[in-house]
Amino acid sequence: MMCDGRESHMLPRLPALLALTGILCGCDIPPPTPEAPSRSLDEEQAVERVWHQPQIARAVEDVRAKAARDVRVVTMYEGEEQRDGRRFHVVRLAENHPTHLATLAWFLVDARTGEVLYRDPGSDTLLAVDQWEQLRSTRRN
Repeated sequence: MMCDGRESHMLPRLPALLALTGILCGCDIPPPTPEAPSRSLDEEQAVERVWHQPQIARAVEDVRAKAARDVRVVTMYEGEEQRDGRRFHVVRLAENHPTHLATLAWFLVDARTGEVLYRDPGSDTLLAVDQWEQLRSTRRN
């Protein structure tokens, strides 16, 4: 326990760090369900929101089932973006291969509400995560 007051800032980030650690090592650590934020989300909370979407968790499991052992699914915080007067955190979901990184999807997390949206790369439109899951399943078939 640190005596400089920093422990109070680390405790809220612990679930995100545990979830990320579990994803990276391939462990099954059940994530807590995030609640609606009372203040603006920071980048770690935005990444946590993406991991906690059931649709995204299903996609990660699909990738893990089909990928080689040395492939990991990762998220990468890519900065902020303004759209229609809203501030979003940009989060990339990707396969991390030994030789390259393959982007699976881009998500925008509303910094105020915590809403997670999929950014369609072809049209640059935002879709609900449910719509992304449907789109993803039609592309696989």
